[in-house]
Amino acid sequence: MMKRVWLPLFAAVLGLMTIAPIYSAWAALTWPPYTAEAFAAAQDEGRTIAVVVHADWCTTCRAQEPALNEVMLMPEFAGYAYFRVDYDLQKDVMAELDVPQRSTVLIFKGKEEVGRLFAENSPEAIRNLFSFGLD
Repeated sequence: MMKRVWLPLFAAVLGLMTIAPIYSAWAALTWPPYTAEAFAAAQDEGRTIAVVVHADWCTTCRAQEPALNEVMLMPEFAGYAYFRVDYDLQKDVMAELDVPQRSTVLIFKGKEEVGRLFAENSPEAIRNLFSFGLD
């Protein structure tokens, strides 16, 4: 009887030990909110910048998050500046960036936009987009 209780418990603990670090890394990734000052500062520094237009209620935006987080964890994109534009509250920013829809991802090299994707949640497509910002 004891073996039957401990085996599922052991499997559950082992599973948590495997999944918890990955989940923690993804949960720890945050896209800072877009501010004109922070965006301009990153541009002035000549940094590569990723901007995502996001709405919490948007299913496509939520579907993009795992792929965006996966790409953010890749070492080649570690130096990027990341910003999230709130679709519902920052319509002025969307107009400024010429973004008509949510779930849009933009890549800038300094002040120049070098790529954008709309409603794409494939890790490969998002990685390819981010690659436009590499030197």
